[in-house]
Amino acid sequence: MPEGFFALLDLFEWRTVTTLCDALTQYPGLNAFHALACANLRLIQSKQRTKYNFYDTDFDSGLTSDYRPFLSRAKTDSRVIVLITHPRIMREMMLTAHALEMTNGEYVFLAGTITRVPTRGPITWKFGDGRDEMAFEAFRSLITYVNVEPDWNKTADWVEGIAETARVSFNTTYTEDQKYNEYALSAYEVMLASAQVFQENINATSMDGRQYAKYFWNRVFQFPSRNMTIGPYGMRADNVVFFRLNASSGELEETWRYDAVEKLLKNSSSLASYWPMTGGIPPPDHPACGFSGSQCDSTGDAMDCIQIFPAFPTPFLQEQGTWI
Repeated sequence: MPEGFFALLDLFEWRTVTTLCDALTQYPGLNAFHALACANLRLIQSKQRTKYNFYDTDFDSGLTSDYRPFLSRAKTDSRVIVLITHPRIMREMMLTAHALEMTNGEYVFLAGTITRVPTRGPITWKFGDGRDEMAFEAFRSLITYVNVEPDWNKTADWVEGIAETARVSFNTTYTEDQKYNEYALSAYEVMLASAQVFQENINATSMDGRQYAKYFWNRVFQFPSRNMTIGPYGMRADNVVFFRLNASSGELEETWRYDAVEKLLKNSSSLASYWPMTGGIPPPDHPACGFSGSQCDSTGDAMDCIQIFPAFPTPFLQEQGTWI
């Protein structure tokens, strides 16, 4: 999923990002996905600090429901804000952002979500709590992204088999919701890939661990659940789907799809070029007046660089002008 995320940043030349990562202690088990999703983003960014600038904030919605401090800080740090949290908490944070006037097109929110399963409905702004109208407006500034989900209809036997093994061998009973576990399914897919590689090389006279591992690299395994792509050095590469709100249907619609094999981000709908609140262009990485508005005079016009830095020669001013 992180490869697709950074592909979207590159598409719009977004370089300055705030990540808001929720510990979600009230959702034990489920929070493992969110912790890993956030850690992966920050790990990749840490290796490309000259390209991406992240402002990282950790919080726990199990201990606080006041998200104003985190979002107010993000408001003066960046125009791209990443929410790694439960969909219910995400909606609350988007409502808070709306109250802080952060959903007027100047900001964009990216929310990484866990793979959809049959026992949970789609992410939505509609809760019927009297705040749906505000949530609808807030969701217009939101882009959600998720790994391509498996075909759960073709994995029913696997799902039941994993649950039965947990019950018999580990004295653990899964609820209907717990049966649809992305991690358990992924582990099963890895075992299937291992069995396939073993079968392909069963007659090999000698092979060390590294040679065996190379048979997994740079290939696509085809399973009933989905295709599993393994990149260089054994890392799994997932296709990623991005969604935006279709204001006409009121539903989140697939807008871009990242192909992990081709390493390309492709448009899926006309929403990919739909930015009505900013004159048809996506929010810029750096606003003209700076994140705090301090780089504009009282009329709202950007200050003259020469007046601010009179000692620097013209070439320097032209190069640095992109940051002002």
